[in-house]
Amino acid sequence: MPVISDRGLSLLPNIPKYTKLRNELLNIRADYQSDPDVYKHLRADSTGFSKINRLVYNSDLPLTQTDFEWIKEGFFTHLVRAGLVSEWKSDDRGAPHVVQKLLEYAEGLKKGKHPEFERRLQNAVDIILLGTELTLSITVDGVDFAGQLDGLIYDYEYDSRYMELYVVDFKPNYLVGDRLTYSLLNGIPQVSGYTLTLQEKVNIKLKSIILNAGGAIMFDPNIVLPLFNTFMSIVIENRENPFEALAKLIRP
Repeated sequence: MPVISDRGLSLLPNIPKYTKLRNELLNIRADYQSDPDVYKHLRADSTGFSKINRLVYNSDLPLTQTDFEWIKEGFFTHLVRAGLVSEWKSDDRGAPHVVQKLLEYAEGLKKGKHPEFERRLQNAVDIILLGTELTLSITVDGVDFAGQLDGLIYDYEYDSRYMELYVVDFKPNYLVGDRLTYSLLNGIPQVSGYTLTLQEKVNIKLKSIILNAGGAIMFDPNIVLPLFNTFMSIVIENRENPFEALAKLIRP
């Protein structure tokens, strides 16, 4: 169920830059109130953002599992070492304020605890929540996408004019530091889809955070998703790649 935070809306700066964002959030609330099954209806006729994550696994690829893992491990390692994806463990005091707080809310939560994580976000007072379980849909090049992002927050430490907006996704079944099957980086295509869709609708650049109780990663999908397209072009031959459609939403 989408939950729009009245507190978050009241604290959102009342300037033209955020008008589309405010309206989008109010529309999500209104759509759910008029049709509680709106997400189910959207998903029935769309590609779910969560489904595209399977494409970063070795399914029907012309590679051995060993070769595929070697390529993917190298790619994920490059993203982190080059600073394109920032990564922190739960006890890393050097993480940004927003990441430290999110990790506190994720503490002790394992698989199946999405509702509890969202409840903690809704009760948070030291970050500003705009909403949870936000329903999103978009059509790009004739491909329909739909999904529900876990959370949308904004954060600023010094001056509200320079605040950052983050799409947040909770993935308790992944591991921080892993570079293969359980890597948090496997969630990048899905969360990029959420982030770029909302970014397109509200005309504000957004960043993405994927986390669980063990740690978190942060990235700009406008930079990272094109690299995923290049990576997948290496390991996929003659197979549909929805990342390419989503890349049409990238902003410079």
